[in-house]
Amino acid sequence: MLADLGRPLIFNNTCSSSHELAPIFVSAGARAYLGTLWDVGNTTAVQAAKMFYRKAMNGQNLLAAFHEMTKLSTRSKDDDVYILWGLHFSTLRRPTERSDNAIFGALLHSFLMWLHKVTTTSDPVIRRNGIPIVAFLYKQLVLTFGPERLAELEKIDREAMRKMIESLPSDETENATRGYDNILISETLRIE
Repeated sequence: MLADLGRPLIFNNTCSSSHELAPIFVSAGARAYLGTLWDVGNTTAVQAAKMFYRKAMNGQNLLAAFHEMTKLSTRSKDDDVYILWGLHFSTLRRPTERSDNAIFGALLHSFLMWLHKVTTTSDPVIRRNGIPIVAFLYKQLVLTFGPERLAELEKIDREAMRKMIESLPSDETENATRGYDNILISETLRIE
């Protein structure tokens, strides 16, 4: 997937996000990976991300933007929390037109693939574990893209998905949807 997105920069602004992940993303095709060495405070994380992207999107190379970002820690524990792996002299190219077609296409492809997998499998474990994935991907599509873009979701066989969910024993359905609203599953089944 990374190669299709044009050697992206990965900014994983979560606690201890550099451990083992940085070399994996870089070897998978990311031009650079920005992560943290230990837990980072929320205020620092927000301010750092804003500063990094402001500088990187205004023509500074990744190293210069990273350097500016590291000056912003809001507490001493956050000093030197960030690490940058990869091609640090790269710059981020500002697109001539803003397009989220690649992201929409990748999310839609994943959603339809998982939906197909969940509705056609005879394995109850795949079905049970796949429902939260389908719900998560649907939620991302709904929250990120407008109604006109969501017309693509008309390809969904909502009746087959409804029958599949209803066929699960009630305790499996509860376990499969733990952490997700049942409303979200219902919404997945009735896209207008």
